[in-house]
Order: sequence, then C-alpha cells, then structure tokens
Amino acid sequence: MEISAHELGDLLNTSNRAVRMKAQKQSWSAGSETKKGGRQKKYIAGLLPEKIRSAAAKKEIESAGLSVSPFTAETQDCNIPERAKKIGLAKFQLVQAFQTAKESAIWGKKQRAAKDFILAYNSGVYLPLVFQEIGKITEKTLGNLERKLAANGGNYLALCDGRGGWEKAWHNKMERTQFA
Repeated sequence: MEISAHELGDLLNTSNRAVRMKAQKQSWSAGSETKKGGRQKKYIAGLLPEKIRSAAAKKEIESAGLSVSPFTAETQDCNIPERAKKIGLAKFQLVQAFQTAKESAIWGKKQRAAKDFILAYNSGVYLPLVFQEIGKITEKTLGNLERKLAANGGNYLALCDGRGGWEKAWHNKMERTQFA
C-alpha cells in the first residue's frame, strides 16, 4: 500500500510540505505515480516509521467501519494476560506489514516479496521490536496468522497467546455475540 504526502498530511494533521520535508530528512522509501497534472510521490506504507504506520492502520480500520478499539464489552471480562495481549499486538503488526509488503509488490512478484519480507524480518532488520517479542517465523506460520486474523474479523485478540485458559472463554463469548 502506498500513501501520498497529501494523505499523510491529513492523517498527521500537518501540511503536505511538512510531510515531504520529514520524508526527505528521514529518507522514507517512495515511488511516484503519474496523474493528471504531473507526478505524485507516494510513500510505501510498510516502510514508514511505526507511529505513522499505526496511525494509517487506525484510519484504514475506521474507514472500513470497524471499531478501532480491540476491546469490546464482550472481551473485557475475559481477563486476558498483558503478556498475551503484547504478543497478540506484535503478531498483528507483523501480519499487517506482511500484507502491505505483498500488496505493494508488482504483479507476478508477490511470492518473491513474501520471501524477501520473511528474510528481512527473520534477520531482525525489519520490525526489530516485533522480532524481539515473537522471534523467527516461517512463511507458513505467517499465512496461518493471516487466515486466523481474517476469520476473526481482524480482531488482534485472536492472535494472542492462548495458554492459561483465557482463550476458550474469549472464543465462547465471540461465538455468542456472532449468533445473537
């Protein structure tokens, strides 16, 4: 996914010029797109700083009509351990970055982009804080996490470490709210 300076300006409540200056100063990866009136610089969302990526993800979730808060009345009383939440959020960030890397690849190069992403992540270069939390991961495991997240409506709690018995209570509550 690519984001223009104008979109980033709206997202960060700042001017387009300020976004372009910050991008140049911090060497953000960018491509350009031809549009009416000239070319427009677009920044690769997966390679932007963490703060900006999370703001972009939050806006994307809101525009899809989903709740930004992962905690609903049904899930708050499940007593999910903080460590499990932390692991779930790290896995969520990893899946989002993986999807972005695949989406930004050109036609016919998605498999190569996925392999490059796994290589960069497992070396600890890309998403180092997530790497510290989760450790090395295979493409198959990442695909499984992607499917699990999609099956649970994008709720990161589905990716949390389920040891300790809280997961069964959470899934029961989620099933009850789906059929109600």
